[in-house]
Amino acid sequence: KYDFFILPSLGENFGHAIYEALSAGTPVIISDKTPWRNLEQQKAGWDIALENKEKFIEVLNKCAEMDNDEYQEWSNGAYNFAVKYYQENDVTEAYLKMFNA
Repeated sequence: KYDFFILPSLGENFGHAIYEALSAGTPVIISDKTPWRNLEQQKAGWDIALENKEKFIEVLNKCAEMDNDEYQEWSNGAYNFAVKYYQENDVTEAYLKMFNA
C-alpha cells in the first residue's frame, strides 16, 4: 500500500524490513549504514549518507514528482534487486540454521 520505504537508520546489521520492502517492489530510501548498497544504479532505491541532508531532500522531491511509468521502473528495480539477492545467497539454508540452532 506504500510507494516508498524510508529508513534513515544509524545502522542495521541486515535490515529485514528493508529486504521485505524491496521484495514487495517498494523502492527504499535508506542510510548508507546498512549492507544494502548501490541501490540507485539498479533503480531499487537510494542509500544516502546521513550527513547529506540535501540528497535526502533531492530524492524525496524526485519521488514526489515521479509519474507512474517511472515509478514502475523503480518498483521493478526494487523487486529484481531482492530476487537477485535471494538467488545469489543461500537465504533459506541460513535461516534454517539460525532458527534450528
